Amino acid sequence: MALRFIYSVSHINSLRTSECSQISLLLILGELALYGALRLINSTIPAALACTKENQKLILPASNSIEMTLIPEWEVMIAKHLLEVYGF
Repeated sequence: MALRFIYSVSHINSLRTSECSQISLLLILGELALYGALRLINSTIPAALACTKENQKLILPASNSIEMTLIPEWEVMIAKHLLEVYGF
């Protein structure tokens, strides 16, 4: 929710339908700290499997990166902070 808000505010004048559809192909998981850090969550492997099946990109907290090395075909982006996610 926070990322969607940041994105919409910064692109309010130039938002196009194609940009909106690209956002919908992205799943971001993690506990969001008050200062913007992304914290460790459980059950990321089932989420990665679902994203692969649905052809979605997945962004996870850096603390979950070890789990994602189990299957090299998974395309998972890692972030420590909400602002890093915005950069993707």
